Amino acid sequence: HIAPEYDYSIDSYVAYNKPLAITHWLQTAKVTEDVIIVIDPDCALISPITSPVVEGKPQANQGYYSFRDPKSIEMQIAQHYCKGICKHFDPIAVPVVVHRKDLEKIAPLWLKYTEDIRRDRKGPNKWPIEWNDNRWTVNRIEWVAEMFGYLLAAAHLDIRHEIVDLQMVPSVHKKLNLRVPILHFHVRVETSDHRFWNKGNHGAGQKFPWPVPAGTDPVTTRLLTALHDAYEAVGVTDRTSKNKWVSGYTGVWSNPDNEAPEDLPHLPAPPLQIIPIPPPAAKRVLLIAPPTPQEAPDA
Repeated sequence: HIAPEYDYSIDSYVAYNKPLAITHWLQTAKVTEDVIIVIDPDCALISPITSPVVEGKPQANQGYYSFRDPKSIEMQIAQHYCKGICKHFDPIAVPVVVHRKDLEKIAPLWLKYTEDIRRDRKGPNKWPIEWNDNRWTVNRIEWVAEMFGYLLAAAHLDIRHEIVDLQMVPSVHKKLNLRVPILHFHVRVETSDHRFWNKGNHGAGQKFPWPVPAGTDPVTTRLLTALHDAYEAVGVTDRTSKNKWVSGYTGVWSNPDNEAPEDLPHLPAPPLQIIPIPPPAAKRVLLIAPPTPQEAPDA
C-alpha cells in the first residue's frame, strides 16, 4: 500500500507519515488482519510477536515518561490538548500491538491530535518553552507530537493499553531477553573496545564494528550480528545521512528560539510500508513501520 505524503508546505514535520499513512491504509484498503503491530523504522524484529491482543485491549511498551506527577510537563501537554475529555493517559510508546477495529477508530484522531499539537509550534498559542527543551523534559514536543497524538487519541476513546516489554534498547539494556521481540536502536551503541555505531551515520548499513569484540554486552552483540547478517544478505545500500529535512532541522534541534535561560543543565535528547509477518495461531497479523526517506536527528 502506498499512502500520500502530508502537505509539507504546511508543516515539514515528517512524522505525520505514521498517522496519515495508517489512516489512509485502513480507510482505503481491504484490511483483513486482526492484529496490527506499529513500530518505528529503527526497530529490528528478532523473535515472533505472539501477544494475545483482542479488541479493546491493545498492548504497548512503556514510554520513557509517566503521568504520575500531576504537574509534569507530560501531564500539562496531555491535559491541555485533551481539554477535559480524557479520563486517563497511558505512558506508552512503540511498539504497539492493537486490534484493527481499535486502530480504525484511533488513527483519524491520532492524526487530528498530532496536527493540533504541531499547529501550536508558532502563533498566539505557542508551546511554553519548557515543553520543547531537553533541559526540562526528554519529550520535546516538537518531535514527539505524533507520540502524544496517539496516546491522546486512545485516551479520547477510553481505550486503555496493557504495558508490556516489547523492546530492548541496545546500550541501555545489557541483558538479552529472548522473550522480548524487538531491538529499538534509537541511541548510539558502544562495543567493549569503545567503538561506536549510530543508525544516522553515513553508510550505517555497512560500516559497523565487526567482528563484535569479546566483552560487548549481549544486546549490542545481537544488534551488530543482525546488521552483519543483513549486510551479507543485501550488500551495500545507498542510505545516507545527507538529508534536506535533517540538515535544515538539526540547527534548531535543542531550542528553536533560544529562549531558555542558561543556568539549567543540558540533558541529551532521548530519543507506511506494510510488511507481512507470519501470523501466530489463527489470527492474521500485520507489522507496520512508517517509511522514512527522511529521518529525525538521532538521540
